[in-house]
Amino acid sequence: MLSFEGVNVRQLDLARLVVEELLELGDLEPADIMIVGASCRDILHAGLGHGFPLRATTDVDVAIALPAWAPFDNLVKRLRPVGDNGIRYLVREIAVDLVPFGEVEDPVGSVLPVRRDESMDVFAFNEVFGGSLVLPLGPDLEVRLPDPAGYCALKLSAWANRCLDNEFRDGADIATVAYWYAGWAEVEERLYDTDEGNAILLAAEVDRLLASAELLGRDIARLIGSERTRELKCRWTALVRNRLVGEFGHDTIPSWTADLLRREAVIESLCSGLWG
Repeated sequence: MLSFEGVNVRQLDLARLVVEELLELGDLEPADIMIVGASCRDILHAGLGHGFPLRATTDVDVAIALPAWAPFDNLVKRLRPVGDNGIRYLVREIAVDLVPFGEVEDPVGSVLPVRRDESMDVFAFNEVFGGSLVLPLGPDLEVRLPDPAGYCALKLSAWANRCLDNEFRDGADIATVAYWYAGWAEVEERLYDTDEGNAILLAAEVDRLLASAELLGRDIARLIGSERTRELKCRWTALVRNRLVGEFGHDTIPSWTADLLRREAVIESLCSGLWG
């Protein structure tokens, strides 16, 4: 069971401080704010009962569903920009990436924030937001958090973009979601107690890791829908896939396989679930 009761209070306090400041400075609603990136990953990790540390990062990423550009532009005018990615600002002296999405996308999946010279990818943010979880940050403050499949969808898109520039950090994060699914009691119940799960298990010769990876792929496809799934498939070239095999979490996850063929089989199962 995924429960936020086991999440480190300091993790939630950091998100709360950032969100409270954004709400104070901008014309925003808590329900339009979604915690993404490493903060999302660490909250999900703890919420699923895992205590071992993941890849360390100081990033805080906040996605904001917007009806128009004015609320975002007015907000960032009141913040001090830092870094060179065009979306990072100091919020309570914390470096925060602010990711706009929603009605400001043009075309769908792409935005051009005020400080950037080129558009940035927000692939499937709308769909992930639509299926997101409610994250309580305090007695009267709730925001959104991608569920594990939604987090993985965003990471698959990030991997397809960044691995071509030899940035490989997203590979370990994708493997982490596969690890979560393999040990998640809810996934086990679905595999053994539903017709869909039984069929997946039999096709995988009762290999729990491969079966859970296929179910993860199916969950992502259901969440983001057929159009976004086709778009991702078009970007999922042989080079993108092959590079993921080599960066698939063996150095960050305890007892995770270092065998390239085994990691390749897990990725193939994930893709099988995604593409059908």
